[in-house]
Amino acid sequence: MEAETRKHIMQVAKYLHIFSCELLKRATLHDASKLVEPEASIFEKYTPLLKGVTYGSPEYRAMMKEMHVAIEHHHRTNKHHPEYNDLNGFSFQTLNDPIQAMDLFDIVEMICDWTAATKRHSDGNIQRSIEINRERFKLDTQVVALLNNTAALLQDKEARQDNEEAAKTIVQQAKECQPVEQ
Repeated sequence: MEAETRKHIMQVAKYLHIFSCELLKRATLHDASKLVEPEASIFEKYTPLLKGVTYGSPEYRAMMKEMHVAIEHHHRTNKHHPEYNDLNGFSFQTLNDPIQAMDLFDIVEMICDWTAATKRHSDGNIQRSIEINRERFKLDTQVVALLNNTAALLQDKEARQDNEEAAKTIVQQAKECQPVEQ
């Protein structure tokens, strides 16, 4: 019995390692499309302007419309955005529920992205962002609870961690991981 338990423990550890390596790979590649055209110049212009605008406000939505070329390209090429599935024709498979077309890696990257995005706004608030996106993407209560719980954990961990040291650690850990085939 102990041998079977140890075998199970090692199998779980293997899957957690695969999972963590995939997340580290995503950490190093996240939003790389913003660094090239057609996104780079538009994000360079609008990112500083967005700082003084409240997420979801009429002013925010107006800026998003002005940025539509970059935004559409960004959503079309980055799977962690729910819009990816609509733009690439996958939502029909899930009755137009873009979250159902995502995997857990996408959702983890999405909540990390949403949390980081709140730091770009002078009045950023992840709980308010989750509520806005609950309406926007018709998220069910379980997904909203997972997002809120995860965001709270991220904020708690961030408060205890030096960001510069964390970045060095992420890059080093990513170098040690083998990429997971998709």
